[in-house]
Amino acid sequence: MEKISMLKIKEVFRLKYDAKLSARKISRALNISHTVVNGYIQRLEASNIPYGDLEEMSDSEILSMLYERKARPSKYPVPNWNEVHLQLRNKIVTLELLHEEYCNQYPEGHYGYTWFCNQYRAYTKKLSPSMHQIHKAGEKVFIHFSGVRRAIVDPMNGKISYAEIFVAILGASGYPFVMAVASQKKEDFFAAHNAMFKDFDGVPQLLVPDNLKSAITKADRYEPDINQGYAKLAEYYGSAILPTRSLKPKDKALVENGVKLMQRWLLARMRKETFYSITQLNSRIKELLPLYRNKKIKRLDVSRQELFDTLDKPALMPLPATSYTYRAFKLLKVSIDYHVQLAHCFYSVPYQLIHKKVGVWYSDTTVSIYYQGKEVATHPRLQRKGLYSARGRT
Repeated sequence: MEKISMLKIKEVFRLKYDAKLSARKISRALNISHTVVNGYIQRLEASNIPYGDLEEMSDSEILSMLYERKARPSKYPVPNWNEVHLQLRNKIVTLELLHEEYCNQYPEGHYGYTWFCNQYRAYTKKLSPSMHQIHKAGEKVFIHFSGVRRAIVDPMNGKISYAEIFVAILGASGYPFVMAVASQKKEDFFAAHNAMFKDFDGVPQLLVPDNLKSAITKADRYEPDINQGYAKLAEYYGSAILPTRSLKPKDKALVENGVKLMQRWLLARMRKETFYSITQLNSRIKELLPLYRNKKIKRLDVSRQELFDTLDKPALMPLPATSYTYRAFKLLKVSIDYHVQLAHCFYSVPYQLIHKKVGVWYSDTTVSIYYQGKEVATHPRLQRKGLYSARGRT
């Protein structure tokens, strides 16, 4: 059958199933033979993949499905590659072990290790880019903001503001967490993390942000600078930060695909709805999110909820007793009266630190002051300009 461009292939299917045109009308519209049109339609129908599912498939997946050759009968039993792919997400499982188990399962006849590895690699090439890499259970959560924001209407004056959509995807299971926040500022970014960990009821080993300003102060291909506030949050939860590498699309495939699907599954479904608060928007997200979590993944025939329950959930680290409290950081110089000035209020430190630079971590309620990594004073946060605090622990 004559091969045509991917653009024309998709247009053939659109005109057939959306516009309901005949093969001859499609052939005239696209200037291709009607036999070619019928050939592609027959191949799609033979694949048993519904037309509506094509939008979630990559071009390479569609081509593979259309041009896939009939496999010759196997000499020996063939492993269940879906199961192999899922088993590899367990931290202690290797291809060598799975091949050994396959051999034990079929002692009367089985394929060798080289064949096993080659066939598994061929299987992974048919998967979407976000599924190519093997992410170990409980290891990584990929973090991003959706590029599409959601309008919030003030019920008092009709003024419109826009909520950011925070999206996180666990690596092994593809299990998503979605939350609307007021901005991409650190306080909202960190609040979303607290809610994410609570929803997961555990903490992954690595946080993988996509070079977001809330997480990374300087984006660099090899050594990005992580802002100190985000490092403190990771330290509090016993996790670590591993930013995605610039110009490395495989690092971002999972979360970018997740963001795209969240836009289709959540934002598209809510496009005709009006929200009057972020709280109301988040309530609606919580209603819709289980629909996606419980949807079966093509080829694997298992849902993200099932994968989360069996893979990621048991491997997550336990939550601390309380959530992380956001604290901002400033480097300040101690004045002659052995105080530092923060937001027009003054906080005392030991007099030996006069003219020294100290690190100040502060929240809405407390101010903690450090010198050379050691805490030297802590104070309650003052709420009125011009006040002095000399009552802190020093």
